[in-house]
Amino acid sequence: MLSRQNAIQIMAALQTFLSRWLQLKSDADKLQAKLPGGAGVQRKSLPINELARRLAPDGRSAWMIQQNLERIKNLTAEQLAAKKVQLCALERMVKFGEMPDYQALTIFIAA
Repeated sequence: MLSRQNAIQIMAALQTFLSRWLQLKSDADKLQAKLPGGAGVQRKSLPINELARRLAPDGRSAWMIQQNLERIKNLTAEQLAAKKVQLCALERMVKFGEMPDYQALTIFIAA
């Protein structure tokens, strides 16, 4: 993928994925926080397939949401936000000519 496409296009696609994942993680966290719980009651978490079903605007996209939730299940919203900020900073450096695009993409992937 890196050898066939312009790194700026790849960075734009990564921005899109990170934005979607960050929104999805935020929505999932909000839904989990609404689950019943109280003093002395341990809050349960929903299985990923049920979480995806509840987050899907229509029933058809639940599978895609479930796949994305599987990809980000070990990441926090803070980690996703930090990667987005890092990518924005690298993209800015590329656009202002401070760094070659392939180098910025390599730094992002390696970090």
